[in-house]
Amino acid sequence: MKKNNPNNCPDAQKIEALALGAQPSDENLIFHINQCAFCQKRLSAYQEYYEIAATLDNEQIEALSQKLLKTDNIILKPMIGPTKNNSLRLAAQTKWPDGHTFIRGFINQKEDLVARLMQENHTGQVTLFLIARPEKLEKGFLVRIDGIEKSWLSSSTGVVPLGVVNIEKIINADIYISSPKASFRLAPLKQLKQEYNADGIVVVKIPKTKKLSMTIENQSNKRFYKINVRPLTSYHLQHVLHVALYQENRETLCQAQDGIAIFENIDETQTIHIKIY
Repeated sequence: MKKNNPNNCPDAQKIEALALGAQPSDENLIFHINQCAFCQKRLSAYQEYYEIAATLDNEQIEALSQKLLKTDNIILKPMIGPTKNNSLRLAAQTKWPDGHTFIRGFINQKEDLVARLMQENHTGQVTLFLIARPEKLEKGFLVRIDGIEKSWLSSSTGVVPLGVVNIEKIINADIYISSPKASFRLAPLKQLKQEYNADGIVVVKIPKTKKLSMTIENQSNKRFYKINVRPLTSYHLQHVLHVALYQENRETLCQAQDGIAIFENIDETQTIHIKIY
């Protein structure tokens, strides 16, 4: 099966119509979907959505549809030929900052977000520099690279420190950029109401939201903070959530297992910022 090329993929509306049983005789559309993993995933999401929606009330359907709208990622592809936006191409290829060597540029279909893959000459550390409008970068992105299990977070200026990685696995790979699905700002835990249950488990009461809950467990002299994000998404669509936790001078990224992200060493005296991807 070939990798998808967004320039050749049909409109999402056509795939949704196919999921509803329309356009069954569109042989070109069906042939494309059979060859394209990206469109197969999109078609499957639409089919599961309508199957689930048939059993839900209006409020649940609205929440589910919002989740569906956010299943797509921005895809950056290796920059090969000329682009319409020459200034972005030049920005991606500029040998900056000093002490780094340019490896490759990447660009999305709309050509409003590009990336510059750079390697630090002395240490070999690899960094991805995202280039776009400042307000686009400020929200921060979850960054994943095709074929690499690890994920990263971009800074508010678009810097993504990849560390020591195999460049050969990246230069021809697609890069997936995801915006936060939701953001939360929690007061220091010492200011929030807490209830103590059996076995030393603490339930933190987070006001004004039913989308997030937290429990604290002490095990073997360690304190674990379990953040439950299940209400944010429909797990029938089997989307893997990532949870980023920010405090002063610290950021931690965790993949949620069954809707639970587990962190250690939270400073309970500091404000907690949480982003869900």
